[in-house]
Amino acid sequence: LIENLTDPSHLPFSHHNLSPLLKRSEGEAPMPFTPIEIPGGDSPEDAAARPDYVLEHKAPLAAFEFPSAMSPAGRVAFTPPLNVTYEYNFGPVNKMQNDLIAVPAGPGRSVAYTIGRSNIPKVQTADLVKALFTNPKALPMLFNRYLYQMQPKHVMHRHMNKLFDQDSLFLNMQDRQLALRGKSSWTRDYYMPTQADGLVIVGRKWVDFALQLSLQGHKLAAEKTTANKTPTAADAFSLSPNEASLTRPAGPQETGDRYNQHTKHCTACQQALQGLERRLQRVQAAAAGLAAAVVGVVAGVVAPGLYAAVAQNSTAAAAGAVAASSGLRRDGRTYSRCSGVVAVAASSCRLLDHAHTR
Repeated sequence: LIENLTDPSHLPFSHHNLSPLLKRSEGEAPMPFTPIEIPGGDSPEDAAARPDYVLEHKAPLAAFEFPSAMSPAGRVAFTPPLNVTYEYNFGPVNKMQNDLIAVPAGPGRSVAYTIGRSNIPKVQTADLVKALFTNPKALPMLFNRYLYQMQPKHVMHRHMNKLFDQDSLFLNMQDRQLALRGKSSWTRDYYMPTQADGLVIVGRKWVDFALQLSLQGHKLAAEKTTANKTPTAADAFSLSPNEASLTRPAGPQETGDRYNQHTKHCTACQQALQGLERRLQRVQAAAAGLAAAVVGVVAGVVAPGLYAAVAQNSTAAAAGAVAASSGLRRDGRTYSRCSGVVAVAASSCRLLDHAHTR
């Protein structure tokens, strides 16, 4: 996951059309990737000389500058063991920063956190009107920002989860292949001819080092310790060749299980889901009431008409029998009204049953 996050050149391809700025056509040319020198010392002077987008207490392992469709001046930095930071410039003052934190949760599994911040002022309606008359080319970008800032939190979460969904399936397969071939196989099996792979290579070398660190004293050590071996980080956080060969690959339903991976842990998305369920219940109740009303109207209009048509076409013999006595005629009129009610009831049952069958 960290490796994927450190490669900004994959965004236009893996996430084509996720936003108006992500287009495959924008990623056809190689992305320039320029290393940035950042003071790594612990002195107050070094700490003060670091840019705003890096952690105050620790310098990144490496940082690179790159242009993109989002901004002509973007930067990405990896600070071991967990943090990938992106910063984009929008003019001399305005900036946007995204921190992506990936926490190992077991072999082949991570918990990802995203944190965003920006000093860009919100787009106002007046800004849209002004751009329409003075700078029409800027209008699409302003309008997208306007829509983005108006989104409720759960919509923003859904958008970010879609980004992860588009990567998770092939990342799972890649992790399994690395386990089967050996973790160090990336040095011969990966082909990285472009500058944009620079941070991936730096990160991979650090991972090779970190996975060999001893877990002595860690709470996981007791579970992994054997008579002949002290466990390392690889034992706790990496798929072994045996695990990769014995377990089946995760499918789309597992890697894209957004409810269990996100929604049930997120209060904003839980509230949105509960609100949706309440609206669905109201819609279902309204639909049932409407269906009952339609059935009643149809039964009230159609059934009496059918009854009248049947009565008009009755045989002369039946009419003579009904007219034989005044008492029978009175009972017949009463029965006729009752039979009309019975016909309506029977018609309603049939209509509902047909509708249910369909």
